[in-house]
Amino acid sequence: TTDLIKSSKLSERQHLLEELQSIRQQRDHLRQNVFPTLHRHHDELDFRHITAQQSYQYALSALESTRTQRMWAEKEYHQACRWHAFNDMFFIWHRGPFGTISGIRLGRSAVTMIGLVKKSTGSGNSASGQSANATSPSIFSWGTTVSNQDANATKSLQHAATSNNNNVHPSHVDPENVVVPWSEINSALGQIVLLLHTLQNTPFSGISFRKYVLQPCGSFSKIGLLKRNATQSASSPQRPKNERRRITALAAYLDTDNNPSTTKTEDTTQIHTKPIITPKAASLPHEVTWYNLHHYEENGSVLSLGYYARRNFNTALEALLVCIAETCLVVEKRDMAFAAPYTMRVDGLVVGKDAHLESNNSKSEGEGTVGGLPFSYDPGDGERWTLACKYLLTNLKWVMAYAVKQSSI
Repeated sequence: TTDLIKSSKLSERQHLLEELQSIRQQRDHLRQNVFPTLHRHHDELDFRHITAQQSYQYALSALESTRTQRMWAEKEYHQACRWHAFNDMFFIWHRGPFGTISGIRLGRSAVTMIGLVKKSTGSGNSASGQSANATSPSIFSWGTTVSNQDANATKSLQHAATSNNNNVHPSHVDPENVVVPWSEINSALGQIVLLLHTLQNTPFSGISFRKYVLQPCGSFSKIGLLKRNATQSASSPQRPKNERRRITALAAYLDTDNNPSTTKTEDTTQIHTKPIITPKAASLPHEVTWYNLHHYEENGSVLSLGYYARRNFNTALEALLVCIAETCLVVEKRDMAFAAPYTMRVDGLVVGKDAHLESNNSKSEGEGTVGGLPFSYDPGDGERWTLACKYLLTNLKWVMAYAVKQSSI
């Protein structure tokens, strides 16, 4: 029995040793063949993991950058939605008492702050006060403040140079009064004509003019009166009282889309929904009477021709007021919120947010007015005309706001 037990133990021990030897051989085999492969795959997986982490961080940074760019683009987009070509081309604002369009002043003359102070304080009574005000500069003046002797010398030089240059800016002579040269006034009027012509040719605007044709030519713009309409309305009180034939031989062709020869006789201030503006035949020179919407200095100017040129200019101003009134009327019919803030009465039209308060809003006789002020130019009342021009530009600002709103819909 004892021998059997020993033999069994020996056999079992031999079996265990063989298994141990087999395990050691397997281990060596794994160390030689499998472990290098595992290490290689492990290193490759580590490299892929690091690469994936780097790619993830790069994607996160790109996402943040894209998100930032998107937020900036959305901000710029919302700001760009408030932009419009009209606001850039025809920016209407003010500079003191003068209304401006594209930075160009419209108006003849205005009293500066130093002039208002002198009028209110009555500083011209005492000689000492005059000398003190003449020799000391003031922050209320819009030009260079000079002494009385220098001012007299400057005035004499300006009077001597009038024959050579008629558009010398007088604001450097009189510190109490600012006078805008006619070259700047003509440019501002040309900008207004170009604005109306652009609005008229804008699709779906519904803006057209019954009797007038616009010819935007910068500082030498013109307004033409269609003779056929003038003949038909000869017995009507809407006919301009100062209408006359041109005394010059200038006549120009103008392509326009409101030629009455190809349309029926009707009130074109009604709202039109014509999808495409097709060009029509140009008005012949003998069918249009042109009026100059530009003027010159009257003191020593050969081109001004005094009263006759001023009458031609006032006729053009009244025609311009009629075109603006018809434009504002179209805007009122479409959206009363954009009604003109200053009432315009001209050529049988009463346009404005307070037009319904007028006692006789069906007819408008006499000269055209804006905000109760006559729009015709009077050399003796330049301040009044400056204020009327400012009212007119304010009404045009409302028209531009309507145009911007309609283009953004």
